[in-house]
Amino acid sequence: MIQLLEDLLAERIAVDGLADQAGARPADTFIENIVEEVSLAYDHLQITTRGNIDGQEFMIDRKLFRLIMNNLINNALKYSSHPERPIDIHSRVEKDVLTVCIADQGIGVPEHEITHLFEAFHRAGNVGTRQGTGLGLAIVKGAIDRLAGTINVASMENQGTTFTFTIPLATAANEVAC
Repeated sequence: MIQLLEDLLAERIAVDGLADQAGARPADTFIENIVEEVSLAYDHLQITTRGNIDGQEFMIDRKLFRLIMNNLINNALKYSSHPERPIDIHSRVEKDVLTVCIADQGIGVPEHEITHLFEAFHRAGNVGTRQGTGLGLAIVKGAIDRLAGTINVASMENQGTTFTFTIPLATAANEVAC
């Protein structure tokens, strides 16, 4: 019940625009902080991060970005077939667009269900007894849409899943004053 309430609150944040104010901050440090926070909740967690955004400052809506990253990382961990298999997070910026890929080596998604992953309350048929409401990816999609971004998924059953999302960014230097 607590998880359902948290998911509903997150949905409200993503949909109703109860978003944090964007502020200039180094994107790489922010991503690393989110990964570190998630890592504290799991034993034997292996997450590798890499990218080309070292020290670059961008305007990022912290709450929506954290919501996206937390959901995708937690899903990668939840649906990994073995906890000791690493989660790979890769980020890059090209032409003021942040691209983040989160890949696991987990149970994957049946091909015929991939198109339904972002629908509220949809859960793939192979999730077994893993807890969830089927709202997480709908929330992620809503948050990414709110940030004018895109999200794609590539998956093969028993081999893993990769979520790739993009978000257009304004650099602190290019921020338009009102």
